[in-house]
Amino acid sequence: MPRSQRPIKMLVVEDNPGDAVLFQAFFSQTERRTEFLHVSDGEEALQFLRRENKYPNAPRPDLIVVDINLPRIDGKEVVREVKKDPDLHSIPVIVLTSSENEEDIRCCYEYGANCVLIKAADVEGAAQVFELLEHFWVNTVRLMPDPTASPPLMRLA
Repeated sequence: MPRSQRPIKMLVVEDNPGDAVLFQAFFSQTERRTEFLHVSDGEEALQFLRRENKYPNAPRPDLIVVDINLPRIDGKEVVREVKKDPDLHSIPVIVLTSSENEEDIRCCYEYGANCVLIKAADVEGAAQVFELLEHFWVNTVRLMPDPTASPPLMRLA
């Protein structure tokens, strides 16, 4: 399957079940197929990404979307841990926050976030944020190929 047609594996780290359902509903209807992966706190996200505990066979996501305010380990620390891990640092990380606290935003970028988006307060606003994510991160950006995937077979002439 050509790279542009392969499903995007999107890990969403979101503790609000309602927001996670909205995410999944939106991305299940997009033109490009998206494999929706979800965990609900920062500690679980790091276990998933490192294939620890109950996640020994977790797929490597192409994209991580993380809420800044998470239980156990917050979103800023998730960004920091992902970006300092040589096996994970190339995965783009998008931070969602309902806060406009400049210190939080600065910290996310200093830890290596690829972008910070302000969460919407209603469903219509959330749809606009999702459309932005879809347009740019799913349909426009060329994401890194999965380094764990098998290389394509060579054809002999």
